Amino acid sequence: MRWLLLFAALLCPGCQSSNISDTMPAHYTLALTTAGANQQFTFFKLDADDVLHFAGGRDVITRATKPLLKVTPLQREALWNLVVRYGLHKAKGELFLTDGKVKYELTIKTGSMFANQKLNAADNEVPGLAELHQYLMAVRAGVKLDSPLPGPD
Repeated sequence: MRWLLLFAALLCPGCQSSNISDTMPAHYTLALTTAGANQQFTFFKLDADDVLHFAGGRDVITRATKPLLKVTPLQREALWNLVVRYGLHKAKGELFLTDGKVKYELTIKTGSMFANQKLNAADNEVPGLAELHQYLMAVRAGVKLDSPLPGPD
């Protein structure tokens, strides 16, 4: 039984906390996937070149994203501050998700093999995931309307 638990822990990096510090890394990438009970799917990715990409609906399955914008250093810092404010860079996810209205998958990579984060959660199991998704949706809406990029609260 002990070996089974060890094996499950090794298969679930999102169930363990990460070694990412609160200080914004020089380079980081972030990916957030959401799956809603009403068949709404979104995928956001901030790549290593600081370009924010989006995919929605069926495109989420294949990760067929479209670039939204190149984020400025200030926008990149605002996004990182949101991650730190909610502790998403150190949060623990779930190996087996409970049934929920919204399922989240968050991946943060810092370029270091030992300082990465991947977590899975449903609804409010990990506070801040819904807020991060709302922020990214607001960014997307701002780009669609050619309005300024919104800042976090």
